[in-house]
Amino acid sequence: MRVNEEHAAAVTKLVTAAAFPSACSSSEPVQQLTTTVSAEEPVQVKKKEKVSKNRYLKNMIVRVIFMKSGKEVLLKRNPDVKADKVGGPVLSGLIEPGSESQEAGGSSDGPKRRRTYIYREREEAEQRLIDDYFGDDEYEPKYPEEKFRRKYRMSSRLFNKILNDILSYDVQPLPEYFSYFRSRLDAGDFLRRPTATDIQKTYELHEEKHGLPGMLESIDCMHWDWKNCPKSLHGQFKRSTNKYPTLMLEVVADQKLWIWHAYFGVPGANNDLNVLYGSLLFDAEIADIAPECPFVVNGHTYRKGYYLADGIYPTWSTFVKTFSVARDEKTLKFKRVQEAARKDIERAFGVLQGRWGIIRQPARAMQINTLKRIMFCCIILHNMILEDERFEVNLRDVFVNPTPNIVRD
Repeated sequence: MRVNEEHAAAVTKLVTAAAFPSACSSSEPVQQLTTTVSAEEPVQVKKKEKVSKNRYLKNMIVRVIFMKSGKEVLLKRNPDVKADKVGGPVLSGLIEPGSESQEAGGSSDGPKRRRTYIYREREEAEQRLIDDYFGDDEYEPKYPEEKFRRKYRMSSRLFNKILNDILSYDVQPLPEYFSYFRSRLDAGDFLRRPTATDIQKTYELHEEKHGLPGMLESIDCMHWDWKNCPKSLHGQFKRSTNKYPTLMLEVVADQKLWIWHAYFGVPGANNDLNVLYGSLLFDAEIADIAPECPFVVNGHTYRKGYYLADGIYPTWSTFVKTFSVARDEKTLKFKRVQEAARKDIERAFGVLQGRWGIIRQPARAMQINTLKRIMFCCIILHNMILEDERFEVNLRDVFVNPTPNIVRD
């Protein structure tokens, strides 16, 4: 409600006198101030409806009751402020929005709240962390090795080796482990293409574990939610079935969960077939530089191995897919063996997300290059931990997705 300047001055004195009698002089009684306000003409509101004098004074008295408690709180917070100085701007803010108090950034409830400084003891917390898990030359760490493995997802031996190599980065050539964290496709021994010796060992491993001679690895894709994806990119990265936009990761892994190939950054609106056409998985075969490792099945010799894939992948000789319908006992047995062997890639995704919570939850980075560096760093660390622990997987590192990938009616 807006009133003229004379109304504002009279009502301010009236409210101040009612809330703080000591702040007003004895020569200006409340009755005289009430008569001054009542003598004016009815006040016009926005809808141009006349308001009676008694109703206008009643509303002002109600505001006096609420403002009295507000000014008491204000004076308790600022004992040095006088009551007459508090009444003017605060009451003017109630009568007419945009008055002097609001222009100064104040409020009717009291002064503007300032930020509180909290001493968080960061230096002491860092020292406690070192004492608990790392120790020094004189003292042993407080917690044993298994607690360190549970917290950092790797042994203290591997952690210290990586740390020491990174601290000595100025040495040329670069240390072994430090060079693997560079943003490139071929990351040393921990993210590279298999050699002829590696392929032969993979043949023997899968024939022993799954009974499939000539099997290389399994191939599949997963999605990583991108929470802070820019709105302009939602059309490329978001599916109607997902809450957030996603980025796709193509992975090739063997039975030991070692990741031989990773291709990341494709918008989530694509499918596995689109990712395959853009990846570098078969560049060596196309350039005819891939190592030849023949194997024999039922008296037939094949020059190169094959990957296990699901139904969306093309019918190439390098992909072996399952039967959609098993018509006899022979196809039923192959279907069971193929589907059981393909669980290697699902286990690799579960362990990768179980070890690193940053890729288990929606990504918060704004740039795709940042997300790529995070993903490749987690994959390289995953392979380093496998080698350090002799390819034994801790059950605490396995992530079980609570939402199934297949929705059944």
